[in-house]
Amino acid sequence: SGAHVNPAVTLSLFLTDYRNNSQQPGLLYVLYVIMQTLGGLLATVVAELANLEFPALLPSKGWYAFIIEVIFSMFLCLAVQILCDKKLSNANPTIAGTIVGVMVYTTALSIGQLSGGVINPAIAVGLIVGKTIFKDTNIDQLYYSGLYFIAPFVGGILAHIFYYDIFRIGEPNFAEKKMAEVVEGSQAEKQPLLAQQATA
Repeated sequence: SGAHVNPAVTLSLFLTDYRNNSQQPGLLYVLYVIMQTLGGLLATVVAELANLEFPALLPSKGWYAFIIEVIFSMFLCLAVQILCDKKLSNANPTIAGTIVGVMVYTTALSIGQLSGGVINPAIAVGLIVGKTIFKDTNIDQLYYSGLYFIAPFVGGILAHIFYYDIFRIGEPNFAEKKMAEVVEGSQAEKQPLLAQQATA
């Protein structure tokens, strides 16, 4: 399946595939997001049946948390873009998955105390529904819950922009273009030397 498990990752990959005229149908990406969201809701039901406590939706750093969630979501989506790009990475799928898993784990350790480290809209939906239906919640928590749903998508869009428009590594034939630039630069450096040898 590609193990997206995150609608923000799916959105980022969809934007790149769309601009590269991929043959993948757009409906496939919609189905991915639907299944991911259902997974988040199912996790909420399981957590309630297991009588687990839902984490609070109040970030300790207020709206700074939005920026933190955007940045780390962007890092995650950008890493997935690069690891999935066969032009740049020949990483074994198991190794690539391990790298992404380590990133998610270190993100939770790094920003868990600041924003909650959600970085996944599917998890956000599960938390919002769980806090609203199963637990006593207040208006402040619901007010901030939108932060956890929107920020990862913003991060996914930024990851695509960096990958495709700023670094330009998402473009078709990127590797060939870079190789041509290297060859041209090497030839340009040799021309003065050849000219000096000819005059000597």
